[in-house]
Amino acid sequence: MRLQHRHDRSRGQAMVEFGLILPIFVLVLMGVFEGARALYTYNALSNAAREALREAIVHQDDAAIEAEADAILGGLANGVTFIHDKSDCTPVEGLCMYGVELSYQFEPILIGAIFSPTLTATGEMPVEAVNP
Repeated sequence: MRLQHRHDRSRGQAMVEFGLILPIFVLVLMGVFEGARALYTYNALSNAAREALREAIVHQDDAAIEAEADAILGGLANGVTFIHDKSDCTPVEGLCMYGVELSYQFEPILIGAIFSPTLTATGEMPVEAVNP
C-alpha cells in the first residue's frame, strides 16, 4: 500500500515539471519556425531581385522588370517595395549601372507588434547595351 502512494506522488511531480517546461519548449519551437520563415522570405526576395535585375539589363522595360519580380515572389508580392534605378545610362558613354532593390516588412507571428524587421535584397549590374 505504501508503494502505491509513493508512485502517485512522483507521477504528480512529473506532471508539474512538464507543465513548467512546456511553455519554454513551445516558445523555442515557435522561434525556430519564425527564423525559418524569415530565411525563406529573404531567399525569395534575393531570387526575385536577381531575376528582375537580369530582366533589367537585357530588356530595360520597367513593366517587364516589375512583372518578373512579381512572378518570382508569388504570395509575398503585396507587401514588397520595389525600386529599380537606371542612373547615368547614356548611349554615348556606353556602360551604365542598373540597380534593383526589394524590401519587405517581415512580421513574426508571436512578436510582430514588438519586433518586425525589414528584409532587403539589392543587386547592381552593368548594362552593356542600352535599348533605345
